[in-house]
Amino acid sequence: MKKIKWIPVLTALALGFLVFSACKVEVEKIVEIEKSYTKAVTFKAEDVGEEGLKLTLSSETEGAKIYYTTDGTIPTAKSTEYTEPLIFKEDVEVKAIAVKEEIVESPVSVINVSVKTKTITEKTYVCSECKKEYQTAKEAIGCHKEKGGDTTPPAEVTALYVSAVNGKAVIKWTNPTDDDFAGVKISLNPAAGTLENAVILEKNVTEFSVNGLENSVTYIFKVQSFDKSFNFSEGITKEAFVSDTTPDNVKDLDAISKDSAVLLSWTDPEDEDFFGIEVTYKVNSESRAFIPMEKDSIFVAPGTGGVY
Repeated sequence: MKKIKWIPVLTALALGFLVFSACKVEVEKIVEIEKSYTKAVTFKAEDVGEEGLKLTLSSETEGAKIYYTTDGTIPTAKSTEYTEPLIFKEDVEVKAIAVKEEIVESPVSVINVSVKTKTITEKTYVCSECKKEYQTAKEAIGCHKEKGGDTTPPAEVTALYVSAVNGKAVIKWTNPTDDDFAGVKISLNPAAGTLENAVILEKNVTEFSVNGLENSVTYIFKVQSFDKSFNFSEGITKEAFVSDTTPDNVKDLDAISKDSAVLLSWTDPEDEDFFGIEVTYKVNSESRAFIPMEKDSIFVAPGTGGVY
């Protein structure tokens, strides 16, 4: 079957084209995220004599920022950020939270500062959603969903694509745009190789490489989105048969420049399990690529404004 595709380009730009009948993807390092809340803020008091009481705030979560209040209000990421030890010359109640991107914020830690006795007392934890007080951070964390907090999962991923050959698979998708979207969970049925156990990936990841699959086996890949409260979507699934051979290259590849565009044409390989092609081109040495196109279809990358 002869395929013809127009790709618009700027006048006088030199282009080089590569057409593949098998998907070749370089997958960046995947970063897993911890499924937990940011660790609660802890306090350390130090007697500094006539200056009063010095209070040091910290969280065991590396890279977390701490915000605090001394007026009785619940702190948020818009409250005063803790950057150095605090000095108090009079009694005060201090409330603090720890915040880190991609992880749910900590419960609110609350202590009373006594300058007279040079101590901090009555440490409690407050659920940031319902404001109920608890004696442990674990209880405050567990309160969130029990008290009717966020239980709505984010939207599903879209444009899910799987290419599998020679014991390996590449998964690609488009993440949802929900403000609280935190990442995706990928699982496999039957479980195998890299996906012997499900993996959790952070929100800026949109592709994943799987190794250790068996050839001539059909697998079902499932991708679920989740938010900062760890509400998981039902998930999107895609079946993929692991072929033991790669398809032949396309034939009769030709490129003709016309009207500030380039006309590409080729003949598809005749392999029975041929799924699609990937077109890669360069504009002023900048590589650009189209996602693999399904059989008997033509894909135009967003923003290209292509015509046929």
